[in-house]
Amino acid sequence: MKKIFLILFLLFQGFVFAQIPKITYQDFDFKKQVSKTETILFNLEDKVVIDNRIEEQFFNDAGKIAYIKTTYYSDNLVTKKNYIYKNNLLIETVYLNSKRKDFTSKNKYTYTSDNKFSTINIDTKGYNSSYNISYNKQNNIEQIFGKFSSNYQYEKYMYANEDELWKTESSYYTADTVSIVSGELYIKDKMVANYSSTEDKIMFYTTSQNSSEIIELPLKPNRLANEFLNLCDLVNDKRMTQEEFRNLILSIKDAKIITQDYYKLNENNDWIVKCSFDTSSPEAKQFYFRKITYADGTESGSIDFNIAAVNEFNALLK
Repeated sequence: MKKIFLILFLLFQGFVFAQIPKITYQDFDFKKQVSKTETILFNLEDKVVIDNRIEEQFFNDAGKIAYIKTTYYSDNLVTKKNYIYKNNLLIETVYLNSKRKDFTSKNKYTYTSDNKFSTINIDTKGYNSSYNISYNKQNNIEQIFGKFSSNYQYEKYMYANEDELWKTESSYYTADTVSIVSGELYIKDKMVANYSSTEDKIMFYTTSQNSSEIIELPLKPNRLANEFLNLCDLVNDKRMTQEEFRNLILSIKDAKIITQDYYKLNENNDWIVKCSFDTSSPEAKQFYFRKITYADGTESGSIDFNIAAVNEFNALLK
């Protein structure tokens, strides 16, 4: 069991924590500088409303994230992620769990001479991993090399027009042999598709102004990598927008929407209510109500359950 846990942990580290962390309010997709957000998740099934959890985000005066606190009502679990800065640069994140105080995770960051991320070192209860980041001539990330015990991973970054992230390719090595290959496709720095050799499908992430979808396309294993590369080339050659990409994916016969999100936006185009559900169980909806406090003191939204907003979404989805 311990060996299985270690393998899963290393895979999790390799495919999640190697990413550059979100820091500024723009990284969290806010259009205007914020100081605090509160988001409550309500589960709604068979007309029964259950308040599930609340997430609070706090930003400093420079618009950078200070900490994220999540409280789970069902079992009084509290998790917190602290962001620690020095000379306005993120140097460490610390993840805390109120019920697993012996399982604190720490990420430490170092920088190049021009204040770009150089290394990321992660320590979670004795399991260590490290990431070295290299850059191309345009000062964009070229490669991240991850090392986990005897295993390692290369993640290569490719760009369109030199500065716009286009796609990434990752190879995970076990005992010096490639065991997992994966890729991600981007439009305007937003991931819109990915695949992994461990799954016989391509996943798509499509968006419009007031909605988003997660879509899967099942494929035979021997077609997976080539179909993904063909898609990347098509997006690049046609310089597709998010809307054009969404229309393309929704037109694919075998593509299946598995989750859908709908949003109510405020005057700053930040969402304040979200409705989310799996298409296999559309009656089991999740509603997120968010209150945003902006840096200038203005407030938008509420964390109170709003039946009028629920009915508005239900009418839209009929």
